[in-house]
Amino acid sequence: MELNIFFPATCCQKLIEMDDECKLCTFYEKQRATEAASAAVGEEGKGDVI
Repeated sequence: MELNIFFPATCCQKLIEMDDECKLCTFYEKQRATEAASAAVGEEGKGDVI
């Protein structure tokens, strides 16, 4: 599964490929504007807020 993250204020886009769907349960039932810790994504997202 791929996670496509876009920040319109800076036109920055990041595509993260994930093999483990258990890591995605952090994002289940979240609305579009809700912030979530990106540590669940792995090393690529450490320290970021999605």
